[in-house]
Parts: sequence; C-alpha cells; structure tokens
Amino acid sequence: MNLAQESHPSREVPLLAALYPTSSICVAVLLLLLLAGCANTVQNDQPCVSPSVAKTRHSERPNVPISSIVPGAIELEYRSSHLEEISNSLPSPSATTRGGRLPLSEISLEGTLCLGECPVYTVTLRPDGTASYFGQSYAPRAGKHEGRFSPEAFAYLADLADELGILELDDHYSAAVKDGPTVYLLLVRNGQRKLIKDYMSGPSRLSAFEHEIERIVEIAISWR
Repeated sequence: MNLAQESHPSREVPLLAALYPTSSICVAVLLLLLLAGCANTVQNDQPCVSPSVAKTRHSERPNVPISSIVPGAIELEYRSSHLEEISNSLPSPSATTRGGRLPLSEISLEGTLCLGECPVYTVTLRPDGTASYFGQSYAPRAGKHEGRFSPEAFAYLADLADELGILELDDHYSAAVKDGPTVYLLLVRNGQRKLIKDYMSGPSRLSAFEHEIERIVEIAISWR
C-alpha cells in the first residue's frame, strides 16, 4: 500500500465531502440507528454522533469487565485541566512553518464506555510515523500496542485539522441523552494542548475528523 497516496489531502478531502448527506436522509438514518441503541452519522453543520458509537459488534473483541476499565490518559487530563480552570486553547494557526502554521506534534483520540458495546481505547499518533494504542473493552485490539505508519498520513491529518477548523472549536459538546460514549480529542502544537470533549453532539466537522483518525488507525498503521 502506498500510504502517501492513500492519505493525500487532494484525494481524501473530497471523499470527506461525500460523507455529508442531506438533512432529511441524515435525520432518518439517525433515528433508525438511535432505535438500535447506537448511532453514527454526519449531518450538515449540525451536532452529530461520534463515529465510535457505531462500531459493529465483533465477537473477537475483548469484553473487559467494567470494574477493570480505567479512565484513559486524555480523559484524566481533561478532567484535571477543566477542574482547575486552566485554558488549553492553542494559539491562532497563523504562527509559522508548515503553511504559515506551527506543525502539530501529536494527535490523540480516546473512546469511553457506553451502555452498549462501544470500544474503549486511547490512540496517539506522532509526526515521525510512530503510534501508541491502549485498548480495553470492545476495542479492535486489546492491551498496549506500538505501531508505524507513513509520516505523510500524519501530515494529512494535521492539514485536515486546520482545513476543518478543529482548533477553533469549543472544548466541550454535550447531548441531553444518557449512557452514550464520550470521545476525547487532543491536539498538541508548540507545546500547547487543545482538548475537546465530545459527548454525542459535536459539529459534523469534528465527527468527520474523528472518523478520519479512526480510519488511519485501522488501515494505515502496522501494529505490534
């Protein structure tokens, strides 16, 4: 697989645009999926459900007892920083280097428990093409793993974060529903950290970015 071609922005960003259905279709699909207890959709400029909710049920995924599941590192950092009212906002992406912006040095995604079979995991991607993964209940892989992937795939995600304006999003999105999973997103630039807590209600561009991270994790990284 040519990862440079697989993850080139000129090919992937139009693909992302195709993920945005019309409002009526999106609402209909969302209602059907919610009746099934889990939803995954992207809706034009409206809150939508995180892609982690709609992971299919696979018997080979480990079902770790709830009592043994520990909060992920990103969730703990979010709790600590917001409890102490510390601002984690990144500087405006007008600073220097890559395309007039400082480059990202880390992209991390974390999924949490829900009432159903939602994958609980933490994954971290770095610009040198290294990755770390810790999977718990219903995650595609259990335990700690290290991986390698093309640095161009990281550059693609970093550019996509800027194109979608992820760094300008709010730190917290919450839906008035119970027992769903929360997705935490962490971006690091110039030593400063942008943390976003997405409880089933982030804007479509946030869910699209989360989906792209998950796609890179599953198809572009060689895990061991």
